[in-house]
Amino acid sequence: MGAPSIERKVAKNTRAILTAQDEERLIDGVCAELGIRRDQLTSHDRRQYFVQARTMVALHLHNLGVSYPRIGKILKRDHTTAMHAVESAKKHARDNPEYRAVLEKTAPTKPRPIVREDIFLPRPERRDPQSLVFTS
Repeated sequence: MGAPSIERKVAKNTRAILTAQDEERLIDGVCAELGIRRDQLTSHDRRQYFVQARTMVALHLHNLGVSYPRIGKILKRDHTTAMHAVESAKKHARDNPEYRAVLEKTAPTKPRPIVREDIFLPRPERRDPQSLVFTS
């Protein structure tokens, strides 16, 4: 079959890097669209409106490659709560056209992937152990 192509190596070793400013813009955009404040989004208030806003933010961040522990930290929740929020958002998007419309309206564009440069560095030459000369 041969060695994998450069494109496959790049695709396998790329990941989107989301900066803190990107996270802030995403959260501010969802808050502005829904008419809530950021402190309400991260509060422990269980009113449905705030919970659904949190699930939207969690799903958007997850779709951009942010880890569950990071999502939990952003929303001041545990990572398992972030996991549940993502699954809940997917279910709401499937079942509720109004929720889906707001979700699509607030969806960010994916950032450009950053290629890890170290995958293209040549490997150091291996020396044959028998070619090493030891002097006493």
